[in-house]
Amino acid sequence: MKLGERLKAFRKSADLTLAQLKDLTGLSVSYLSDLERGRTNPSINTLNKLAGIYKISVSALTEGIEGYGDESEETFIPPALKALKEDPDIGHSVTDNDLLSLSRISLRGKQPQTALEWKEIYLYLNRLLPSEDE
Repeated sequence: MKLGERLKAFRKSADLTLAQLKDLTGLSVSYLSDLERGRTNPSINTLNKLAGIYKISVSALTEGIEGYGDESEETFIPPALKALKEDPDIGHSVTDNDLLSLSRISLRGKQPQTALEWKEIYLYLNRLLPSEDE
């Protein structure tokens, strides 16, 4: 199954129209339609919004989708991102799963380039998203 198909299935199972989902997310109907048709890829922010509406995690939303958590494929982790594991300023250890999740982040088709950019994103997401044991 492709991500767009999965997003549409979750919307349908929640008994929502695109117009209703637009009202809940603040995203346009055309953008939501493009997501469901696979014409565009969602940002992490969009995935978080949708997962919140469906009361599931982003992992559950993207489970089984190629390129989103498919452990069978080798994923390239940029060296600047790998540097997070060695950063003495981060008080807790960065997991391989954290690196894998972060490696999928892009904005307007670009990924962070420096270790500092990756670190800022990691720290921001850690403040924004509670850990599973909280």
